Amino acid sequence: MCYGYDEIEENYSRLCTQLGVKMPDFSADREAADKALANALEIVENMPIAVDYTALPRPLGFCRLLAEKGFNVKRCYADSFSEEERADFEWLKAHCHDLEILPTVNVKMEFSQCKEKYLAVGQKAAFFCQTDNFVDIVAGGGGYGFEGIKRLAELMAEGAVNKKDRRKVIQHKGWGCESCL
Repeated sequence: MCYGYDEIEENYSRLCTQLGVKMPDFSADREAADKALANALEIVENMPIAVDYTALPRPLGFCRLLAEKGFNVKRCYADSFSEEERADFEWLKAHCHDLEILPTVNVKMEFSQCKEKYLAVGQKAAFFCQTDNFVDIVAGGGGYGFEGIKRLAELMAEGAVNKKDRRKVIQHKGWGCESCL
């Protein structure tokens, strides 16, 4: 899963070439993703956002997308990044000086309290920021491309408004069970 619009279209182009089919026009899909992100931004406003690597396969790419669209991305929880994320890492380093990249394997991270009310994307981010405003998603939730971005934006808007019982959700998934909550 990638989050850069051009990269999404390049991937679809390669797929269409392999399949020998005409490349569809994705302009309406781009617009729908942009509209969903703009709607989410109206709801989320300036709430700080934390993203973790268990929620999305390429968290830096998602952080970059959010930053480019005006969101207040403050934290990214990950222990390592793939080479695919190098360009996103360099962009974030140059443009998002307040973004903290924090490990999840450090046992002291449990005590790194967030002083502000965060919107978290992923359970680890919710746990570390001690917030009940979160998107409960793992590995992108099966979404891809512009439709995946649109769905993530909708989930962020919902997560900013409707709290979840973080302790119950995270504990339930910690047992290795699928959540039916």
